[in-house]
Amino acid sequence: MFTLQTYCPILKSCLEDVKKLVTYFKRSGLNNLLSKTLKQDVPTRWNSQLLMLESYLENAEKVRSILKDKNESHRGSRISDGAIQDLVELLKPFKECSEELSATKSPTIQLVVPWFHNLREHLLPRSMDSAELKELRSQALLCFDEYCVPRDIHYAACFLQPQ
Repeated sequence: MFTLQTYCPILKSCLEDVKKLVTYFKRSGLNNLLSKTLKQDVPTRWNSQLLMLESYLENAEKVRSILKDKNESHRGSRISDGAIQDLVELLKPFKECSEELSATKSPTIQLVVPWFHNLREHLLPRSMDSAELKELRSQALLCFDEYCVPRDIHYAACFLQPQ
């Protein structure tokens, strides 16, 4: 069974450390020192980890500066901005897909097939990826292929409205 802790310990550690850092900033009032606040991961919202990671990246330099001034640099010492950026780039298309397919004022069924193929392509491991990111992409692709299967109606809608 795939677990982040086993197969992607660096990515898992970064996720946990960013979450702890955001909690620390919120509880200590340091969030008020940032022009854009850090967003907390909320278990009931699937995309909240992405929002948390994006908010961290937007504030990473200022966060490190504040931590240094407070003699709390250890709180962010294990966070790899590169690993966080990799996770953001991996997750962002799924958020975009979700938002586009969730439109309420126009039909979206014809968009399922193009998004399916775009996301599937996006999950293919790339030569420039770290070993952990390759592993994560491979596992995500297995899950994607198992759970995300367009049906005939999706292909028909795509062909009937091809733009």
